[in-house]
Amino acid sequence: MPGVLAPDAPALEAPAQAAPAPTPAPVPAPAPALEAPVQAAPAQAAPVQASPQTAQRPHPADWLGVSVAALLAARGAPASVYAVRGVEPWQDDVVFVYPDADFYLYKDRVWQVGVSAAADFRRGDDRRVALLALGDAARDGGDHIVSAVEGFPWPVELRCNVDEAGKITVIFFYRPDF
Repeated sequence: MPGVLAPDAPALEAPAQAAPAPTPAPVPAPAPALEAPVQAAPAQAAPVQASPQTAQRPHPADWLGVSVAALLAARGAPASVYAVRGVEPWQDDVVFVYPDADFYLYKDRVWQVGVSAAADFRRGDDRRVALLALGDAARDGGDHIVSAVEGFPWPVELRCNVDEAGKITVIFFYRPDF
């Protein structure tokens, strides 16, 4: 089979070359807005898709898995930082708060991004708006709604928490495998 080495084949090494001259570090671009674009949902909505505008404006899920160093380099210092206590000690998170999104950290990586709007609904909307926008792919858990987000090379889900009045209180994009 072309491109596959036999188990006893010698390892390939890159030819020796002179080291390139050091280049100055690039200056990070201004932080992109992270509100998911609002788009009309079809009557029979499929699972949430990665934003078609990802090339111009990152989808919130594009930040999942990013290191703390990369997050700080791209967005600068957060406006505030706080801790969230989980049910179990290993579920505790540190949260970096920026004007347009909250980044939840597990160890040294972003595993969840909180936003104020996604997929044609926003915080404060009635749960029925989210269920309609997410369509048949949405799983209604009573106090929350979950839907798969397709278009990424790793598993991503969107979750909305809902209060007793049926209003959306938070919206997250997260890695369910973290």
